[in-house]
Amino acid sequence: MSFNPVLPARDKPSSKGTRPLHASPPPPPPLPQVWSELDPHASGFIRAPDLPLLIMELHPPLGNRDTRSMAAGAQDIILSVDIPNRGNRVRAGRKA
Repeated sequence: MSFNPVLPARDKPSSKGTRPLHASPPPPPPLPQVWSELDPHASGFIRAPDLPLLIMELHPPLGNRDTRSMAAGAQDIILSVDIPNRGNRVRAGRKA
């Protein structure tokens, strides 16, 4: 899962001699977008092995994108919280 938009390039300095402008990287995708990529049929569940991918795609506090040791950090997050694993699937949310 990667998010790599094509940005227009500005190779030449402007007539004033300034440096070319560079766009900052786009923000990471929001939770619903990442979840929907892992749950394309909108079942409300993702595979338990995909949970680290979800965490690594989201910035803190929901995930650990752009942090050191993202894979190990994702496992630490998973082990530190009580996430029910139902038949090797993880649910999107709890029912009240």
